[in-house]
Amino acid sequence: MKSKEICSRTRGCLRFAVFAVLGLCGASVFAANTWWVAKEDPNASDANAGTEELPFKTIQAALDNPNFVAGDTVNVKRGVYDEGESISEASVISNRVLITKNVHLVGVEGAAVTHIVGAKSPGSTATGGRGDYATRCIFVASAARTANTVIEGFTIRDGVTGGGKSDSGYHDVGGGVASDGTYPLVIDCVISNCAAYKGAAMRSGTGVRCYIADNWSASSGVAFNGSRGYCCIIAYNSGGEVVSSTTLCNCTVYGNINASAVGTGSGTHYNCLFVDNKAPNASRFTGSNTPGSIYTSTNGMGVVWCDRWQIVGPAVGDWRVVAGSAAETAGNGGNCGVSAFTHIPQSERSKDFYGNTIPSSGTIMAGAVQESAQVVAGGIALNTSGVTGMAIDGHPAHPGSFVLATSYPTQFTVTATAGTINRYIRRLPGGYDFVAPRMDESMLVMPFPAFGTLI
Repeated sequence: MKSKEICSRTRGCLRFAVFAVLGLCGASVFAANTWWVAKEDPNASDANAGTEELPFKTIQAALDNPNFVAGDTVNVKRGVYDEGESISEASVISNRVLITKNVHLVGVEGAAVTHIVGAKSPGSTATGGRGDYATRCIFVASAARTANTVIEGFTIRDGVTGGGKSDSGYHDVGGGVASDGTYPLVIDCVISNCAAYKGAAMRSGTGVRCYIADNWSASSGVAFNGSRGYCCIIAYNSGGEVVSSTTLCNCTVYGNINASAVGTGSGTHYNCLFVDNKAPNASRFTGSNTPGSIYTSTNGMGVVWCDRWQIVGPAVGDWRVVAGSAAETAGNGGNCGVSAFTHIPQSERSKDFYGNTIPSSGTIMAGAVQESAQVVAGGIALNTSGVTGMAIDGHPAHPGSFVLATSYPTQFTVTATAGTINRYIRRLPGGYDFVAPRMDESMLVMPFPAFGTLI
């Protein structure tokens, strides 16, 4: 699935442009110099001065310009940034963006329209296109791994690292973002379609309100490896453990398919919601500690899951909690202030994935969203296979995903590129009616009232 499609079904993405302006820009840690990058501007050139009127064409040109000093801000306008690359002394893999000095790197128009794009290794037959000539999206060098390096408001996609090696020298870790330690802060980003041996989306650093989906790793931590995640949605990833040696707080972990455990290592998971994650070879979730989190041990098929009806509609990017579900009262606001997350500025730590305020104490909801909705009718769910090319209300389908009705009457438009739709969708308690198929092969699905007892 393309990242822009992921972003279109994620309500949080609509707020990225606001966060880019109102987030950390006012913090005193950033210097006065501001550089501009605008690939789609006809006047853009890497030979320019980097002003808004005469912007650079590539992000790397802004970072490498001789007048750039640590702590500067680089404002990046909309565009697909798939040109320019640089190699760090720590890795033989090319990087679309190499950060060697502290920087506030901002997609000023938001993640939906501002993409940093890596590349597969040409001719590679390895899963994900891994190989020695692949291109990672972002590498943060040692001098820039401080609180003053912040990346926000981007879709970071299609980043790939080397194949067939260990993580020695960063050769094969962090297809999306690679670093070491707590920083950088990666805020309000989408990280998708990345591949690596470890940490396909992020190796180290801290993700805040990020949507991390459709990544693949051969080994540990496809979404986060040696990282921290705060109010993130972690969905539809596959390969090794979905998180490894990672501390999470208020994250929703949904629909990941992993070769071993869903989570492992020393990380603690606070106020998290684990739903419909499949680990065929694992006997249990192996996170060391889960205060305020909702999950259960596996069933006989090795599925790590809680009652799936904790979330309103992952099939359409609605990550609200179902009113009356266990997740609605599982969390503790005090967990958000544990030492693992105090490096995140309070202005950012106080907001959930949708920008809602997170109470600092008392009972809160488990998961990335502090917002619930009453389910008043049934819904629809997709089969676990045969859904390629399908969409619900324009949101590309993932196998097994579902949506519940929060109003009545309501209807969902289901589309498919080929075949009969009703082979691949099934009714939830309460049932549904089909409205006559349309000329474009789409079908209207109207759930009955009387939702039943799913929770």
